Amino acid sequence: MLLEDHPNTLEGLFSFLFVLFSCSAHLFDDRTMRAAHQKMTITNEDFEAVTTVMRNTFEEVGISEEMIGEIMAIVNATRGDIVNA
Repeated sequence: MLLEDHPNTLEGLFSFLFVLFSCSAHLFDDRTMRAAHQKMTITNEDFEAVTTVMRNTFEEVGISEEMIGEIMAIVNATRGDIVNA
């Protein structure tokens, strides 16, 4: 999956990060995350591609490795609700 091939991916990624890291995250549960991705065909390879872009971006803007590790742990905890193919 190339991000440029999926124009809604970046917008969705920003929304995803907002939900994960904002105080409004309590409004969402696992069923909602699964439902939001249910009609998409997202593989582990797709998920890895997105997390690689995220990690690289965080490194490029100078986020500490410790903080990146914490962020990626939260993101990876959603894998089971997002990957469906």
